[in-house]
Amino acid sequence: MSGGALVVGAVLGAVMIVLGGVFFPVFDKIIHDQVVKQVVLYNTNSTGFGEWKSPPGDIYMQFWFFTLANKAEVQDGAKPYFAEVGPFTYKEHKPKGNITFSADKNTVNYTSPNSYEFIPDMSVADPDYKITTINIPLLTVADQLKFLPSFLQKLVLEFLESYEHEEIFYEVSIHDILWGYEDPMLVLLAKVAPSLVPETTFGIFVGRNGSNDGVYQVYTGKNDPMQISNIVSWKGMTKLEWWTTDEANAINGSDGSYNHPFWNKDDDAYVFSSDICRSIIVKYEQETRTRGIRTWKFSAPSYSMLNGTAYPPNAGFCLPDIDHCLPSGLLNVSKCQLGAPIIMSLPHFLFADEEKVIDQVYGVRPDIVEHNTYFNVEPYTGGPLKIQKKIQINAYMDKHESIDQMKNLRTLTFPLLWLNESATITVDGANSLKKSLSLPLLITECVKWGLIGLGAVVLIICSACFIRRRSPRVRSLSDTAINTSNGDLSETTPILR
Repeated sequence: MSGGALVVGAVLGAVMIVLGGVFFPVFDKIIHDQVVKQVVLYNTNSTGFGEWKSPPGDIYMQFWFFTLANKAEVQDGAKPYFAEVGPFTYKEHKPKGNITFSADKNTVNYTSPNSYEFIPDMSVADPDYKITTINIPLLTVADQLKFLPSFLQKLVLEFLESYEHEEIFYEVSIHDILWGYEDPMLVLLAKVAPSLVPETTFGIFVGRNGSNDGVYQVYTGKNDPMQISNIVSWKGMTKLEWWTTDEANAINGSDGSYNHPFWNKDDDAYVFSSDICRSIIVKYEQETRTRGIRTWKFSAPSYSMLNGTAYPPNAGFCLPDIDHCLPSGLLNVSKCQLGAPIIMSLPHFLFADEEKVIDQVYGVRPDIVEHNTYFNVEPYTGGPLKIQKKIQINAYMDKHESIDQMKNLRTLTFPLLWLNESATITVDGANSLKKSLSLPLLITECVKWGLIGLGAVVLIICSACFIRRRSPRVRSLSDTAINTSNGDLSETTPILR
C-alpha cells in the first residue's frame, strides 16, 4: 500500500470516529423530536393523547378498614384496639371527558368522571360486611358546635340529649360508609338547625361514584414539552385557598397519571391529589423493572409528612382550628372536606410521630414497602408504568364534656380506612412500548458505535502499515565466502541497509 493511501485511510478512520461522536446528538435529537411528537397532548392523533384520554390497563381502588374491637372501653377512656379488614376491591374507570383546548392549544381543560365496580374475586367479603367505627356525623356536629352562637349551641345540645339512640361508636356496612346512607340523626337535626346540616346523607366517598373531582386545566406541551400535563388550574383555582402560605397553596406538578418525557434522577417531581387537597413531592428512590422495561421508582420522602415544627417548609399546612400544628405524619383537611374533622396520613401512620400518633392506638404496623406511595416511570417517555397511590383517612377524636357519649373520650387520631389506588401497564402495552423504545435506541447506538468502531479499525490498520513501512529491515547474506590471507574462513555477516 502506497504512503498516500495510508494517509488517506488514517484520515478516513479519524473522520469516522469523529462522526460517531458528532452525529450521536443529531440522532438523539431526531428521536427526541419523535418522542415529543407522540406524547404532546395537542396532537390528538398521537399515541400519548389516546392513552391520556383513556388510560390503558386496569385501575383498582382497594380499601382496608380499621374495625374497633373495644368500643365500650374506648367510650370510657381506654386506648382503642383495631383489627384491619380488607381488601375490598373496586375496578375504577376514569376516562377524560369534556375535553376543550385553548385557542392556541397550549392548554386543555377536562374532567375525569369516576365510576367504581365491585370485584368479589379480589375482596375478602361483600360490601354488606359490617365494621365498628366512630360516628363521623355525630363527631362533625360536636366539632361544629364551637362555631355556633350560644342560643343555637344550646338548642343542638338539647336535641342530642333527647336523641338517645345516637352512639359515638356504631356498626356500619362497608357500602354505607363508603358510598353513603341517610343518617337519621342528621335528618332530624336538619329540622332543628338547618344551617348546621346542609346534607343529611353521609359517606366518605358519597357522590363520587359517577361524578368527577372538578375541572382541570393542564399544559399540552406545545410551548414546552417538559410542562406536559402540569396543572394550570383546578376548579378554576390557580392556587389553593385552604393553607396559610403561598408555597403550601401552590398547585404543583401533574395528577400523576400522565407526565412529561425525559426524566432525570435528580429532578424533584410533584403530584397533586385532590383527595389530600395539596401537592406532594416525590423523589427518585431506585431503578426497577416493570414488565421487563427499565423504570425509575419515585416515592414520597419521609420529610414530606413532617409537620411545620420539624420541617419549616411544611409550616403552611398547619391550621389553627384543631391545633396550630398536628404531630408529624398528619394532615388536617377539614377545610377542604366541608368542615368534617378529617385527618389524612399515610397507611398505618407511616412516617408519623411514634409517641403522639402511633402509640396512641393498638393495631397499626407501618411498613415503608407496603404503605408508601410510589410510581415507576419509564424515564425516556415519562410514562408511569406502575402507580401505587396510598392514603389513610382518619377522624380527629376529642372529648366533649357537654355530650354524654363523648365526655370520657381520649384525644387522638382515629383511623378509619386506608386505600391503594393502583394501575400497571398491560402486557400488550408493555410489549408495544418495548418495540417503540428499543428500535430507535438500537439504531442510534449501532450507528454511533459502528462508526466509531469501524473508524478505529481503519485507523489502527493504517497506522500499523505506516509504522512497518518506516522501520529498518534486516537482510542476511548466507554462504558468503570471505578469502583472507590466513586461509579460508566462511561466515554469515548481517548487513544493515
